[in-house]
Parts: sequence; structure tokens; C-alpha cells
Amino acid sequence: PEEHTDVMVEQTKAAMEGYNYWTGEEISSFHSAAIVVAGLSSHFTSWRRGRSLTLSKAQLKKVKERRQANKETNNRANSNEAVSKNNNVPSYGKKSVPIGPYQTVYGFPVKVKPGAQEKHIPNTPNYKQEIADGKNKSIFYGDNKTAQELLDKFAGKGTTVTKSKERVDFDEPIGKYYDTVTGQYIETNRGMLHYGKDGAHIVPAKPSE
Repeated sequence: PEEHTDVMVEQTKAAMEGYNYWTGEEISSFHSAAIVVAGLSSHFTSWRRGRSLTLSKAQLKKVKERRQANKETNNRANSNEAVSKNNNVPSYGKKSVPIGPYQTVYGFPVKVKPGAQEKHIPNTPNYKQEIADGKNKSIFYGDNKTAQELLDKFAGKGTTVTKSKERVDFDEPIGKYYDTVTGQYIETNRGMLHYGKDGAHIVPAKPSE
């Protein structure tokens, strides 16, 4: 939007199209309806008072940067999904996990648990369901195959957090951490490895400061 665009109007339009105006993230139909109703109500009140909400150039710049970052993340996810399909390998589900053997860490099998990992992989049913439930998830770059490769290489080499979790500093960005305080996604090299009897998964963690 331009500098003097009415933000409430733009936010309502975005919600009607199914995404968050500020972040560009997909939102649930329930969340969308709530924003539309609130936006129309606020716009009517502001119209009666003869004023509207606008953003400064700096604020608009931040909104655009945030949406662009999320767009790039979604494009990367789509690219990874396309590669998996071209190789005739499912992009999600149990069959998308590479065949073992698998190592053991903390007494647990280091095999990707697809149901848990896919909650952090855009465009998978599990991720979409999390978004539909109003949750914001840290985003993992790649698919279950990528996650298994990282587990094979880094599992057991991080810092123990609990008897079933460890924090790992990877050699390159593995995804985006969702900051619950700022509501922003931050690219990160760090991840939390969660282990259990049914397997393991990687959750992008807060970058080191």
C-alpha cells in the first residue's frame, strides 16, 4: 500500500483473501471472518469520526519486508515440494521418510517422525491444520528427507536440554524461528531436536545472540 492507504481497509481485504496483512501468512477461515467483522466495524466507526489509520514510510517498509520474507519462505517450500514430486517421492507422510538403518540417541530412534515434523513444513496437511487452528509455527526449510539427513549428521552432537531434547547449531540456515514476542519470523541456524519412542523431529529455534 501507499503511505496514506487506510490500513483497516487493506487488512480487511487481506483477510477476505485468506492471509494476514502484516505478515503475509495464511490464516484460518474463522480468523479471517473475525478480522473482516472487526475491520468493517472499526472502519465504520472511524468514518463517522472522520479519521482513518495510516502508517509512516518506516512502518510500511517493515510490513513489506515481513511479507516478502514470508513469501520467499513459501516459494522455497513450493520448490522443495516440486523436487520431491519430480523424483516420485512423497513430499510428506510415512513413505517420505528415508529407509534406515537409524542411529539411537538418548535411547530413542533417530528417525523422522513425519506427523510432528510436518507441523513445521509449509504446504503439508499438518502445517495447514496448525495454521487453521490459529497457531504460528516455526518453519523448517525442506521436507522429511532433508530433516532425516540433518538428524543423521547432527543428532547427539548438540547441547542437552532435557533427557529427550537437545539444541543444535547447524552449519547453515535450517528454517525460521517464530518470535512470539514480536510476531516476526527470524531465519536461524539453530534447531531443537525432539526425541521420542516414535522418532524425532527438528524445530527451528531462536538464533544465538
